[in-house]
Amino acid sequence: YSWFGDRAKRQFGPEFGEVAREANALFRDCWPVVVDNPLAILLCAKKLNDPELAAGAIAGIKAYFAHAWDTFDNQMIPMWNNGDDLTGYIFKRDGYYGEKGMEIKRQAADPAYLLPLIRACIMSDDFELRQLMATMFARFELGLINPETLVVSEINPLTEIASPYLVFALLDLHQLTQQESVLTLADCIANNIVQAHYHRGYFVES
Repeated sequence: YSWFGDRAKRQFGPEFGEVAREANALFRDCWPVVVDNPLAILLCAKKLNDPELAAGAIAGIKAYFAHAWDTFDNQMIPMWNNGDDLTGYIFKRDGYYGEKGMEIKRQAADPAYLLPLIRACIMSDDFELRQLMATMFARFELGLINPETLVVSEINPLTEIASPYLVFALLDLHQLTQQESVLTLADCIANNIVQAHYHRGYFVES
């Protein structure tokens, strides 16, 4: 939101009506909604021992990935929070979200998404949520997880993924299952991070 009103409403209101609001947009700058905010809420719920707060965050995580994640192509579907798929939509006018003529495209899923998913699964025995997490784990070719027990039955020690979020997710999973194989996978990813991003004494983007 800005001093000039809701930017999504100005840019998309004529085509989409009331749903066109910044709070409903799941196709740009979604990282806070998908990763940062859920992680913060789950942590607060844990520290406060607040099951209701945790349940709300977990329900949101499950709903987002159940509707916005294309499991076949391992891509995220751009949408409004009512579920309307915006893939291929061409902007009719310039605005905050992009220039006139720009096309909304699906983006590759990020392995970092496994951090909120795994933390949610550790706090919940919701089978559908756990199945989503296990499927994403497999789609990134990290190995196989039993969605009922969260026990890892296979790992890929040759993965080239370099995600610090995923390292934290695996450390949480190891704390739960105490499996050495999970630490082996975390160590592999950590080494990948160093190889890909540690140059001349600094961690850099690339």
